[in-house]
Amino acid sequence: MAIKLEISLAKGETAPSALELLARTLASMVEVGERFTIGELRRAAQVHYLGAGRSFIRFLLAEGVIEGQARSGRYLLVKPVPELPPKGAQPLADQGQQQVWNVLRGSSGRNGIGRSELRLLASTQSLKLDDSIENYLSALVRAGVLREDERGLRLLPAHNTGPLAPRLYEALVPVDPNRRAVCVSIVQADEVAP
Repeated sequence: MAIKLEISLAKGETAPSALELLARTLASMVEVGERFTIGELRRAAQVHYLGAGRSFIRFLLAEGVIEGQARSGRYLLVKPVPELPPKGAQPLADQGQQQVWNVLRGSSGRNGIGRSELRLLASTQSLKLDDSIENYLSALVRAGVLREDERGLRLLPAHNTGPLAPRLYEALVPVDPNRRAVCVSIVQADEVAP
């Protein structure tokens, strides 16, 4: 395939991300029912960062847009390429995590709150939290960010580092964007039983 994507930008418009370039390129070079490789896609989009291509392929596989396996290197486009959210838009999963974090940082989170009550308080009219938030809470408990006892979940003071919610990545390890570090258990002297 010898397709090259050219993008012209209006004055003041920012350049698209690597994922946006890959999405636009795939939509223009492959029809539903055709096969492609990640290498062909990256070359046509002129995206040289291999991780961006892999992330994009994982996204398309999860969304059911393509079928295939990394071993063969060939993928089949089974649905039209979806529009990516605008640059800087927060995925719904991240919005849910942020809502939970906001509640945990308040008095309820410092004094102890049950999981079902937390889900209720963190839900909004446009964002209803489902059972998937349990993975997030469990990861925070495992990392020592939250303590779970008879009073419910409590945010430990040492981990109340700022307004941004810890993010849960593929390895299910929470990362604190306020400190730019992986969350690890921090034990304060007043939290150790004598």
